[in-house]
Amino acid sequence: MKVLAMQDLACYGKCSASITLPVLSAMGIETTLLPTSVLSTHSAFAGFTFHDLLPDMEQIVRHWSSLGLTFDAIYIGYLGSQAQLNFALSLIDRYPQALVMVDPVMGDNGKLHRRITPDFIGGYDRLCVRAHLLLPNLTETCALLRLPYEPYASGAHNWQPLLQALKARGAKNVVITGLSDGAERLGSLCLDEGGRLRSYFRHRVAGHYHGTGDLFASVLIGALLQKLSLAQALELATDFTVLCIQKTAPYGDAQGSHWHGLHFEACLPQLWQRLSGLCRST
Repeated sequence: MKVLAMQDLACYGKCSASITLPVLSAMGIETTLLPTSVLSTHSAFAGFTFHDLLPDMEQIVRHWSSLGLTFDAIYIGYLGSQAQLNFALSLIDRYPQALVMVDPVMGDNGKLHRRITPDFIGGYDRLCVRAHLLLPNLTETCALLRLPYEPYASGAHNWQPLLQALKARGAKNVVITGLSDGAERLGSLCLDEGGRLRSYFRHRVAGHYHGTGDLFASVLIGALLQKLSLAQALELATDFTVLCIQKTAPYGDAQGSHWHGLHFEACLPQLWQRLSGLCRST
């Protein structure tokens, strides 16, 4: 199986491509990177540099077309401009048979990234229509639905209307990540193509860990490409993310946070072992 990952590359701070490439490779997925931008660090660092790679992206894809390359899936992550969003839509048209997963990277904890504008959010409406799997966190969900974040931010909530509203935008399957069930647990809620509601939660590890969304999304699409069900993929992605947070937690600051990047590399053998066991049992 071959996946095309359309993501940024942060030179320092593990996130996006620096997580997706090793994780999907460890899951037995042939992964091709289409870098959208190069950042000096990930966006949690003050004063990071940003270089838009759109002209290079266009040349890269033209070369791929001349070689007749095809992909089984397209994983769309961080997009740095409206023009890149339009390019993502053209990429979906170019590979119409590919499974499309859209992680609308726009913000977290109620705050949108500084490059996100109302027009940019509006552009995502067109991507939602094309997604086989839409994977926003709660902040991004509220942005996509033009809803205030605060009423949904505390404790357990009836998330089903949010899922249904996102699915009405056209995405076949929707997963909202990073939800709290009000009992010191975090997890995800899913509304699948058949209208089935699924959830999976684990005990919350204190602190903030940058890159968890990228890790979760990478494991999720890798599991789907290895023919696991969406429910199995949801559990595997959640469990592995928690495992990596637990591995990282001892290196955190006084508040238990470690935002330079997850120590996920040491956990990759366990990911392969768990994935192999699930594949054998299906």
